[in-house]
Amino acid sequence: MTNITEINKAIQVAIARVNAQKQGELQEPDYTAALALEFPKEMNRTEVFPHIKFGGCFIHQSPIVQFNSSHNQNGCELGDLLVLLRKRTKDDVRYNSALIQLKISDINPAILHGDGDLKQLYLYEKWPVFTIVSTGERYDLFPKAVSQGALYSIVQRRSVPQIFMAEPGSCMAFSGEMTFGRFIQNAINWQAGRTIADDSNNHLDEWSRLIWNLIKHSAKKVFNRKRIGRMNCSRLLDCFLDYISADSYYAINGEKEIDDNEGLGISALIIDIDESESRNKVNRIKEYNE
Repeated sequence: MTNITEINKAIQVAIARVNAQKQGELQEPDYTAALALEFPKEMNRTEVFPHIKFGGCFIHQSPIVQFNSSHNQNGCELGDLLVLLRKRTKDDVRYNSALIQLKISDINPAILHGDGDLKQLYLYEKWPVFTIVSTGERYDLFPKAVSQGALYSIVQRRSVPQIFMAEPGSCMAFSGEMTFGRFIQNAINWQAGRTIADDSNNHLDEWSRLIWNLIKHSAKKVFNRKRIGRMNCSRLLDCFLDYISADSYYAINGEKEIDDNEGLGISALIIDIDESESRNKVNRIKEYNE
């Protein structure tokens, strides 16, 4: 329970920081930025998970998909936020993932607006064959059913905003028993999200291929922070597997805000879990010295 409390506190701090930078009511991209940028920094600061490193990047535009069976040229968003977890133990490395679409709704069930929202719900419920418009990449995901890999985050704007998780369908109803913080805890314990294969696998399933391609496209985007002498720098430090650094942050109202107008990358929250023997040994030594 302690971990859940600390995660939820970090989420509230993240939202408050973004709110302090904005004028007017927060919109969906602002909440995405809070979860991708400010939340990782706060989690690293609290050190509630000493063996976990959090990072993230914010890209304003989301990839647009087009259903291959449709002649309608209007597409829909693939998602607002990609959550990727890497867990290293002394025996192996595993990966977990989730695509999240944020919606603001102060009522239950949430109300969908327009053709784009309905198409996006159809995508998460049925998984028709689709193509990412900006890259031409075609995907045929299985199973053709609702998956833990694709979820909605419903933001309720209260005096203290709350973010709840919801499965697609059921008129977007949510009962409120799973907050975003609970989802993160469950994902860390491999009780939420959808496992993906290592990128070195020569026969990736379609879901794994989608997730890795999104990460790679996001890694190609750059950020500029003149104040700290960073120009055209990669959003990812070291290599795209290591974790998206919070240092790749650009302020929502900062000196240089970059929109991904090509729709190649996606905002990401990266969680790097190190339970390898060497890491545990370091922790034991640290605890002994303290």
